[in-house]
Amino acid sequence: MFKTFLSLGIILTILVTFTGCQLFGKKPADTTTTPITTTKQATTTTTEQSVVLNTPKNVEIVYDYVIWDAVENAEAYLVTVNGESYHTESTSFDLAKLLLPDGEYTITVKAVKGTSQSAASATVTYDLNRTERKAALLSRVLSIVNPNYTPDLDKEDFDSPIEYGNYRKTLRYAEIYIDIVNESRVNFNDALETVQLLNTMLNVSPEDFADFQAVVERIAGFGFTSRDIAKLLIEIYSGISDEQLAYFDEQIAIYEEEIESYEQFITDYLASEYYDTLLNKLASYTPEYNVDFMISCMLIGNYDNYLFETLFKDIASYIQMTEGEIANYIYRYDYSKNTKTLRRIEEIALEIYSNAYLTNDQELFNFTFNNKEYMYDLWTVVYYRNLSYITSKELDEVENHKQIISSLKTLIDTDEEALLDTIEVVVNFLVDVYSGLDAELVYSILTALEVGLTDLQEIFIIKDELAHIFLEALPSVEEFETFYILVNTLTSMMYGVDDLLNTELINEFATLAHYGLKLELQLLLELDYETFTTIISLADNINETECGDIKGDYYCTSKFNPDNFISLILEVEEFLSNFSVKYASDIDSLTSVLTDDFEDRIFNVIQELLYTVMQNEAEEYFEISKVELDILFADRPYYTAAIKLLLGLGYDSFEHFINTEGKIILDYYQFIEVVMEESDLTALQTTLNTLLKDIVEYNGVIFDQLTLDDFTILVKGLAKYAKLYVLVSSGDITNTNNQLDALIDEKAPILAQILKELIAFEISFANNLSNFGITLIEFTNPDLVLEDNLVRDVIKVLANTLTEEQEAALLDAVELFYTEILTDEFLVELFGLEELPILEEIEGMITAYIDIIHEIANFDFNNLTSEQYEFYRQFLESLVIQTN
Repeated sequence: MFKTFLSLGIILTILVTFTGCQLFGKKPADTTTTPITTTKQATTTTTEQSVVLNTPKNVEIVYDYVIWDAVENAEAYLVTVNGESYHTESTSFDLAKLLLPDGEYTITVKAVKGTSQSAASATVTYDLNRTERKAALLSRVLSIVNPNYTPDLDKEDFDSPIEYGNYRKTLRYAEIYIDIVNESRVNFNDALETVQLLNTMLNVSPEDFADFQAVVERIAGFGFTSRDIAKLLIEIYSGISDEQLAYFDEQIAIYEEEIESYEQFITDYLASEYYDTLLNKLASYTPEYNVDFMISCMLIGNYDNYLFETLFKDIASYIQMTEGEIANYIYRYDYSKNTKTLRRIEEIALEIYSNAYLTNDQELFNFTFNNKEYMYDLWTVVYYRNLSYITSKELDEVENHKQIISSLKTLIDTDEEALLDTIEVVVNFLVDVYSGLDAELVYSILTALEVGLTDLQEIFIIKDELAHIFLEALPSVEEFETFYILVNTLTSMMYGVDDLLNTELINEFATLAHYGLKLELQLLLELDYETFTTIISLADNINETECGDIKGDYYCTSKFNPDNFISLILEVEEFLSNFSVKYASDIDSLTSVLTDDFEDRIFNVIQELLYTVMQNEAEEYFEISKVELDILFADRPYYTAAIKLLLGLGYDSFEHFINTEGKIILDYYQFIEVVMEESDLTALQTTLNTLLKDIVEYNGVIFDQLTLDDFTILVKGLAKYAKLYVLVSSGDITNTNNQLDALIDEKAPILAQILKELIAFEISFANNLSNFGITLIEFTNPDLVLEDNLVRDVIKVLANTLTEEQEAALLDAVELFYTEILTDEFLVELFGLEELPILEEIEGMITAYIDIIHEIANFDFNNLTSEQYEFYRQFLESLVIQTN
């Protein structure tokens, strides 16, 4: 019986694949419906000899076809319908292709050869009555699906409700199909043959794709359009959804009734004397709040009664075996997130049975082991609460499904044309994909799925063919626009927002979707087998495993391979670089949408939608208020500007990384290797200085190009982000936000200037350190170690960097911070300064340290006096103290 209505139901899927007969090859000759037109031709000297042609005989109407006998020597025929002539080379003519309105039509046929025509045939009448045609077609379609089906059957004609339900589904599908046929160019005979062919396709195996395709190509010539299929899909869904909604309503009523009965049982029990008996019994062995907690947790609903029955019986058995001792009990549950409630119940139950045993309460143990009296009542109420919990989950699922179907049905009622446009695009896409398939490819795919994806080369062959097919079938920008037009319908239907996306945004979104998917498919196509295996091999060997044996102990260690890591990045970068050059045109088309104001317009749309949702939905469902949302959107440009700047710096750093072929990583691991191997000082010194030069180069790439405006952007972005944490604890968000915004606007440029000065000093120091280099020597003074080389050279470079001009710049920056930033009480509190230091003291301390650095820089570390050594050590200790 399933096949009975499936044969029509499968139209829903199969017709999608043969929409647009031009996609499958030539059309049958009898589909030509070209009206005859008059054209002027130049006069020639050739005289065509007149040919006498017989008049076509046996002209008759067979449903939507005019048919006649062939005429000897005729090359073609003229079919005249109410005075309008149509040319055909066949001995039949499909009237359905004319999409005539209901009425009576006179039809004659003439034979044609060259310029010669026969006399007109006898006139036949074509009486087009779609109501009668629909009834006749319905009877024929039903009889094809099931010889016992007729349109007028009732439930009394069936042995079971299931059989009647199957009949009703078949009838509904048939009526929907015929409604579409009646409005299309598909004639009566082709409509019937379609159903017959679909019945045969039920027995065609996917492996026999050629047979499957032959059937589809045959149906394709019947004239179904993608619009017809879209209408068919919507009509079938509407019919199915009505039945599903009715079914869901029945299920919801059943679930609600069951839940009500379960909850009533639980309520009655908790108010009964039986529950009081249980409560009093258990509370005699543990505090009552423990009992309340335990039972309330057991009645949460997501635990079944068997879990607690088993737990309590096991505890009771353990207590009897240990004679009430619980010290060595091994808990079944721990205090992890998912089991801490069960652990607490286990602890309480252990206490209850231990105390019950010590008081010789055999009744509790007897009732527990035999599920009797109050213990049976407890398991029963837990069982019903678990049933209620499970049923509630099922109810939620049904209600969600009902909501989805109701929304889609409302969408159909709201704007069926917009939905039709979108489905038509999907249908055309599926048709194009189907057209690109062939029997060999389908067989390869089925084989790969059956035996598993083991042959990587075969998978890449399939991948390339499918990528080509999907690229050819990719909807155009105009077709993608139908999806975003539908978004307007959805937002209007759900939230009352009309025209959320304007015409410009719709086009921009469609452009992004088209070129984004196109580039993804092209990227997939360009990733060949050799490149993929190279990348995978490098990725697998980023860490190398080394194994060995030390005095019988076998060991394995994993070691990072920087060469493979660099090679992997360079391989991927080269692949993407070549890709971006090859498909530069498509990339430009994609990025052309990303104009300066595109981001603002997108966020304006998001903001409008969020506001509308917040107005329509209960505010308690949102963790953020409208005021906070206003603040976030107002600050959004600051965040995005800072992020874009950081991404730009990151891209510049990566570009330098590529240009230097990852030299900094290679040099870093070379330095680490030298340190680990404890090589000679010369090798250590060389690798350290090389790494310093690498760092300085990146320093320049990142910071040399930053202007004061760039620093201001970064400071404002960070300040706006930090402001959120202050607002969270604020009692008056609006006023606090206004105050902080004013401070940020006023102070951010000053902080940016200070930051720029500090980074300029850091760059100068790093450059000098790189130029000066680190010199590693063995000191004659036994109190100095190797690390003192680094300290000595850093001090010398600092002294060289801290010129009078640089010292003045640093002091100016400190003074600016004190006089312009720390004058605000709020900022003092924000920086965590309980007591503001005196500016003169800070400046004096900085000046003193600079003087000390210059003094130590002049020391001869190979011939330090005891006083110089002590002065040097005290300086280092003071730095540590200041840092702490």
